[in-house]
Amino acid sequence: MTWLLGYVDPSDPCFVAAILTITFNPLFWNVVARWEQKTRQLSRAFRSPYLACYSLGAAILLLNVLRSHCFTQAMLSQPKMESLDNPTAYRMGLALLGVGSTFVLSSFFALGFTGTFLGDYFGILKEARVTTFPFNILDNPMYWGSTANYLGWAVICCSPAPVEPWGSEKARQPHRPAADCGCGPRLHGRHPVRGAFHCSDLPAESLPVPQEELTGPAPRC
Repeated sequence: MTWLLGYVDPSDPCFVAAILTITFNPLFWNVVARWEQKTRQLSRAFRSPYLACYSLGAAILLLNVLRSHCFTQAMLSQPKMESLDNPTAYRMGLALLGVGSTFVLSSFFALGFTGTFLGDYFGILKEARVTTFPFNILDNPMYWGSTANYLGWAVICCSPAPVEPWGSEKARQPHRPAADCGCGPRLHGRHPVRGAFHCSDLPAESLPVPQEELTGPAPRC
C-alpha cells in the first residue's frame, strides 16, 4: 500500500471529487429507492410508478456520467505508473473493457430499463425470473462489469490512482434490492429472491399487500 501511495496524491481535488462521486452515487439511489418503497411519494408525485422509475433512472445515469468524468480527471491529474505503459498492459485494459461492457450491456438488455433501475422498489415486477446470460454465470454481472470497465480504463491510462477509491465503494447492483443482513433481497421486506422478481415464485398471501402493511428492508449490513 505504501508503494501504491507513491503514485497517488490524496490531496488532489480531482482525486477527492472522484471519491465523493463514487461514494455518493450508490448512497443516493439506495436511500431514494427505499424511501419510495416505504412512502410511495415519488409514484404519487409523478402519478405513475413507471414515470417515477424513469425519472430516478435518468438521475442515476446523469450521476454516473459525472462519476465517470471525475474518475477520468483523477487519472489524468495523478502520476502515471511506468510499468503499465506497455502494449501488454494496454491490451489487458482493452480486454477488461470488453468483458465489462459485455456484462453491463447484456444485463441491461436482459432486465430492461425498469428492471435495471430499481423498478422493484416501485412495485414494477418482471413476469419471469431472469436466468439468462449473464445471470446464469454471475450474481451481480452489472456490478462486476462496471468495475471491470473502470479498472480497464485505469490500466489503459497507466494510472493506479482510481483503484484505491473504487475499491472502497460499497455500491449495489442497480437491478437488485440491497441485501438485508445477508439474507438476500426481499419483496416488501419478506421474501428473499435472486435476480429479477417473478410474481409466481411468491406465496399468494404475499401479493399484493396494503400500503400500510409494507415494511421497508432493514439497513444494509
